[in-house]
Parts: sequence; C-alpha cells; structure tokens
Amino acid sequence: MQKYNIKHIPEGFNDPYRNFDFERIPRKPVEDDFVIIKAIIEPDNLTEKDVFLNWKLNGKEQKNIKSEIVIDHVNDKKYYKFELGRFSAEDKIEYYISVKNQKSNIKSNKFEFITAKKYKLDSIEKVNYNQKNNFLEVIFSETSNMVPRIYFYFDQGNLRISLSLEEIVIEGEERVELDKRNGQYFLKDDETGIEIQVSKEPMNIIIRQKEDILLKTAENILPAFELTNYFNGKFELNINFENKAEDFFGFGERYNSLNQKGLEPDICVYNEYLYQKDKTYIPVPFFFTLSGFGLNINTPNYIKFSLNQENKILQIKTKLNNNKTNLNFDIFTGKPRSILKKYLKKVGQAKLPPKWVFGPWMSGNSWNSQDIISKQIQLMNDFEIPATVIVAEAWSDESTFYIFNEAEYDLKEGKESFTYDDFKFSKDGKWPDPKSMVENIHNNNLKFILWQIPIIRKPENNNRQHLNDEKFVIENNYCVLNEDGSPYRIPDGWFKGSLLLDFNNQEAVKWWFEKRKYLTEELNVDGFKTDGGEFVFDENIEFADGKTGMEMRNEYPISYIKAYNDFIGEERITFSRAGFSGAQKYPIYWGGDQISDFKTLKNMIVAGLSMNISGNPFWGWDIGGFSGEIPTAELFIRSTQMAVFCPVMQFHSENYLETDNWDRSPWNIAERTESEEVLNIYRDYANLRMNLIPYIYQEASNSANNYEPMMRPLVYDYPQDQNLINIEDQYLFGRSLLVAPIIEKDSRQREIYLPAGKWIDFWNGQEYQGNKYLKYLADLEKIPVFIKNNSVVPLNLNEDFELGKYIGNELDEYNKLAFWVNGNIEEYTFEDDLNNKLVLTQTANKIKVNFNDADLKEVYILTKEDSFDNNLVSAMKNDSDFFVYQITNE
Repeated sequence: MQKYNIKHIPEGFNDPYRNFDFERIPRKPVEDDFVIIKAIIEPDNLTEKDVFLNWKLNGKEQKNIKSEIVIDHVNDKKYYKFELGRFSAEDKIEYYISVKNQKSNIKSNKFEFITAKKYKLDSIEKVNYNQKNNFLEVIFSETSNMVPRIYFYFDQGNLRISLSLEEIVIEGEERVELDKRNGQYFLKDDETGIEIQVSKEPMNIIIRQKEDILLKTAENILPAFELTNYFNGKFELNINFENKAEDFFGFGERYNSLNQKGLEPDICVYNEYLYQKDKTYIPVPFFFTLSGFGLNINTPNYIKFSLNQENKILQIKTKLNNNKTNLNFDIFTGKPRSILKKYLKKVGQAKLPPKWVFGPWMSGNSWNSQDIISKQIQLMNDFEIPATVIVAEAWSDESTFYIFNEAEYDLKEGKESFTYDDFKFSKDGKWPDPKSMVENIHNNNLKFILWQIPIIRKPENNNRQHLNDEKFVIENNYCVLNEDGSPYRIPDGWFKGSLLLDFNNQEAVKWWFEKRKYLTEELNVDGFKTDGGEFVFDENIEFADGKTGMEMRNEYPISYIKAYNDFIGEERITFSRAGFSGAQKYPIYWGGDQISDFKTLKNMIVAGLSMNISGNPFWGWDIGGFSGEIPTAELFIRSTQMAVFCPVMQFHSENYLETDNWDRSPWNIAERTESEEVLNIYRDYANLRMNLIPYIYQEASNSANNYEPMMRPLVYDYPQDQNLINIEDQYLFGRSLLVAPIIEKDSRQREIYLPAGKWIDFWNGQEYQGNKYLKYLADLEKIPVFIKNNSVVPLNLNEDFELGKYIGNELDEYNKLAFWVNGNIEEYTFEDDLNNKLVLTQTANKIKVNFNDADLKEVYILTKEDSFDNNLVSAMKNDSDFFVYQITNE
C-alpha cells in the first residue's frame, strides 16, 4: 500500500504576512466567510479523483468534496483545494482529508471549527458615575451573553480607557467631577482639560481637550465598536475613531516610513530576513501625533492599526484572550517631548548602558576561532583603528550554545553544569585557550560579547551532551509546551524543529544560567548577543505562568532578555534583535539583518529614528549591511559616517558564501574593493567616534534620565515646523548635533533643511541661519553635520586638538578633555562616569569652570573665533582647527 503524508495545518503558522498551501482560508472563519481548505500531499502523484474532504455540519454527515489541484508556481509545488462554502454563526464544522484509490486508503487527523459571530456594540444601556473611585462607566446592551463596558478615568494626569467584557473595579483620583447636560454625560479633568462626552442616542463618544477633539467614535462612517466571538473563549475587538491627525510617529522599529500616515502598522514580533519593509523585530503599541495626541495600548496581543487618511479614520484591531481580559488605552496629550515622557513613565524608562558600549564595535560571523579573533585585534592595533567591543558569534559547538567548539569534556547528566576546568582545549583546535584569549581582549581595552539563542536545538550532529540536556528539559517541562502538554517545536524557518526555553519558568531559568555561569564568573565575558526571540508562532502554546502564545508572541523577547539581564548584573550588557514595549529597560539593540545597498542605509535611518521616538534610544545597525555582496567602498564609507552619529556603531556580517571573505571589517572592505581610502576614512571616523565619547555618553545619560530619544527626528524638537513632517533622512544626534547623511549612490551633495535658529558647520565653523533649505557639498570624506548655536560639545582630543586623530580606546581617562563652545552658553554642566562634575559659566568674554571635586588638572575650551579672554594656548590656523583656551583646576 502506498503511504502518503497529508499536511494540513488549519491556522498555518499564524503568520500575518503569508498564507501557506496547507492551511484553512480564512484561518478563523466568521459568519458568511467563504471557507477553503488547502493541503499538501506527498508524494504528489495523486489525481483530483483520489483526494476527498469528508465533513460534518453541526454533527450531520455531508457529501464528500472532491479536490481541485492547484499549481503554486512561486514554490513550484501543487496543493489540493476544497471549497467548503459559507456558514452561519455558531455552525460547527468537522472535517478530515482522505486519499482513496486502489493503492491507498489514508485519512488525515480530524479538524474542526465553529463559525464566529461579529456583533456591533452600538447601543448604550446605561452610563454610571462612581463618585468613590471617580470613573465613568459606559454599559452596552447585552451581547452574546456578555455585557461589554468602557471605563474612563484619570491616572496621574493621563486619561485611561478600559474596555472589558465584564464589570471591573478601577481605582481613581479625587479630582474628577461629572457634568450631565441635555442627556449627555461628561467627565472632565481640570488638570489636563481633557473631557469625555458620552451620548446614548445616537451613540457617540467624544474625547476633547479644551476645544480640540482628540478622538471621536466614527459611527457615521464605520461601527464604533465591533466584537467578534470565536466561541472558544477568544475574541477580536475592532475600534473605529475619527481622528484629524496628519501624522503618526512611533509604533516601534519601522523601516518603511517614519510618518506612518496612511499605512497599516501592526504589532507583531517578526523575523523577516533582509527585506523588512512593513515588518519589524521590535513593535511597540504606542504613537504620537503633532496635533498633541498620543496613545499607548497596554496589551501584548497582536494589534493592527489602520491610519486611513482618506476618511480620517483611526482603526484598531486587537485580540482578547478571554472575557476576563481588559484592554487598556492610555491617552497622552502635549508636545512630542511631553507625550514620550508620559509614556515612558508608564512602561519604564531606558536604562543607561556602560560607557564602553558607545565606542566602535567589531564583529564577523566567520570569526570562528581564537586565531581569527586575535588577528582582528592585531589588525585593529596595526592600523590604529580604535574599538571598544569585539563580538564572537561562531564560538560554540552550535548544539548546546554554551560549550566552546571542539572542547573536550566528560559527559554530564542534563541537570548538571560545567566549570571551566571541566574542559580541555587542544592546542591545535579552534579555541586552544579561551581564558587567555579573554585576558588578551581585556588587555587591549576591549570588551568581549558572546552570541546566544533561546533554544534547545533539534539534534542534528549526535552531540551527546546536547541530547542529555534536551532529555532533561523535556522531562521537566522546561520548554514551552503545546496545548496537549507535548513539547512545542519551532514549526518553520530558522531553527525549525528546536525546543524553545520557557523563561517564564523560574526553575528552567535557573538551570539555563547554571550552564552558562562559568562564562561570566570564570571567563569574565562582558555580555551576550541575545539573538532571536521571534520563535512564538502558535497562539495556543502554553507557558509555565499560564500565559499562552497569544500574549507571548510579543512578550517572549522581553522575558528572554530580562532573564539574561538579571543573570549578568549591572556592568554587563545584552545586545538584542527582538523586543517589545519595555525593551528599553534592557539595552542594547541592533536593527536585524539587511542587504548591503543604499536603500538599506536610508531604511536604517528611519528604523533608528522610529525606534528612538518609541522610547528605546540605544540602538545601532550593521555598517554597510549584513548580507549579500560586499558593499562598495562608497556605501561602506557613507554607512560608516552615519554610524558615527548613531547610538551604537558596529560593523558585522554573515558568512555569505563559503568562498572569499565577506567580513565588513574596514581592512577587508579595503582589500576586496581595492580602495585604500576605505581604510583611511574609516580610521578617521572611528577616531572621531572616540573623540565624541564624552558628548555621546553625556547625551546617552540625558536620554536615560530625562526620557528622551538619542537619535531625534527633527519634528520631535521642532513640532511646529510643517517643513519637517516628512523629513526622515536628517536628525539630531543628541541635543546639539544635526546630522544629514549622504544616502544616494554617487552623490556629492544634498539638500538640507535647517530648523529655526543659527547652525554652525561641524567641519569649518561656517554659520547658517535656519528656517531654510540649502545645497550642501559633501565629498566622499565628509558627512554634513551642524552644531546648534548656544551649545557645548565635550570632546576627548589628541595633543594637537585635532578631530579624527588617534587617541586609542582608553575610556577611564582623558587625553585632552575639551569643550567646543558655540555661541553664548550661560551655564553648562558636564558629568561623566569618572565622578567628574564640571560647571561651565560664561560671563561676557570669559569662561569659568567650577571643577567641584574633580581630579582633572585642566580642561580646554575650543572655539572657531578668538572670542574669550581665557588663556589662549593655540590659535586657529585653518578651517579644521580651533582657538584653544586652557583652564586649570586651581
């Protein structure tokens, strides 16, 4: 008898962007949907007459449906299609697929679904005001044996809206009063001026601040609220508001556009290799508009926004786990700075990473041995190209991900952990002496980061220690589980078939890090590159704390990264790809995997800016792109220039092909492109990065302490300037530097818009008045950068006070601490991680410095004009020089 494999997964992999040839369409049918069943059968030697769909409707047998063979030309496969038709709400359909011919009689597993019903919530039964807790309760008419409610109340000066399918109790503040006029209900907050107006007939809800309407139910265009009941304890909620905003900023890391106006951003952690477009690794359900309105939805569940500009509708679709789940909205008002601060006070402010994070990073996926790591450090020193961090991705055995490749050891039971002395390393192996290697890295003033992934890999190479670990994980339910209690295995894509560690299980977390403890305590590595985190696909999988895949698709990377941060402590860091709301508490991040081209360069500026204005400031990307053909010399140089003015500066690449060297190191790019200027220009900019560390760390501290972005879209600081709404290739780096990267191939000039005020050219000191466009010439060696007038840029310079010259990679002391003063500063405070707190004041033509208790003997003031009466120690000779004044600590 011929054996056939029938593949039908009704909900596919819950992929919101792809439909597969083996799933049900739609995955979760609603009344009157036309339902199609698809399956793949292998081997594919059957005819349409051999394959049937056997099914029941509400328990009654129905006539079998013959298959239709469809050729999928994209995947060069065929699949079998069955048209079931349309159904009424609450119809129960049971089905299976069978193969019947002379050679075989095989049945698939049995499947079923209940057709969902959609309800309009368009009738308000009652409006209550609770004086004790100060909230307004809007009660809808009974729907599907439930009584939906909306609660409005004020929390710390912000409006919170809670949607619930059952009665809830909400604590409020004692400063809200209720007005009732002409049959309408009002709730007003005197502090913010926000007022909620509710009308019963016709149903209408308006949220306004003074005379400005922030949100209004769109009942005259679309139903204001729609509830879909899937009759399995899960629901979908659609909300439609009228909103006149012309711009929407935020939503997490977005590659396609900074202003999401007219688009449909969704909140779904997703790994899209190379071409992200509208997908993202780090979605955040928060946005703000320049009209003074911001919104945060406090749920980890999937959300889809539709920002329809044609009819001014803000549409929100999201899922509810059960009828006890509340959906909470936070409404913020004010300018972008105020809205972002209020949001971060709700979800948690960014954590400031150590200063060494802000120096240049070195990394390459092909750096798979101690010899290669040592060689890269030697090249760094030989070329006088500074770095502060080196990353090893391909260091482990690729099975356990905690044991060095080629290490020899005695097997241990899965519950047991290793010490460093348990391993033996061959002198002729890839990693002959990891401990001495790490010591050498530290002796070169570098920090060392090791790559990690949160899986127990599907056994492939008969690694017996890994098999012991996997057995122990399964026996103790340390991995994520399917609904039936069996181990969940990643169903598709990267690391398909692997188990996923349950970081919500504290015993599993303890076991996981006992295995890795020797890396921090004995080897003294400085952190982990926590890759992945996008492995939750099935909504029904279960975690130890009772959460399901519905919540954990977006929350899993936070659970994963938080566990690593708890393990490593304050002085080490994680470097992560995936995240969600709250990720800023566990820095730092990079922008994922991209192809090497100029379009990527532009997309990464957008991604960095959207990431920052979504509350996560410490971010970077792989200079010149991660994959594909080696970047051109021009692309690598332009990418390097931008990366200097980015929170994290890193080059990294994958091993694109087995042949040749695909590293994005400057020495390899120079060799592969036969361009010596690559090396020279990268050296200058890496040195400039080290010059800027005092400024960068000062601005990073400001971002963490004051709830501000580090890469700042111009609309953030100048929200009233309409010229800036759609500018997404210029930004402020910190509060004082305006950066306008060159992002077009073969370009040696670009148009730049300068906002209001006076701006000083970073390279030659030329002054420009703002509120205007200018054409700026930028040879390959130059990126347009401007300094805001009346600001100070602290620098660490060489003995000759030159920008871009070698000062090494030392971070615990300054070579020459200098303050580049532009315009009138009145008072400026500088603080660092070396217990220095200096206060600069300007009176007429003299700068004074209060050193407080600093150990510094002197500092220097730099200007482009001989404008101070302080001790002049060096005069400006050309445009790139400074007038230098010395101020001693007396």
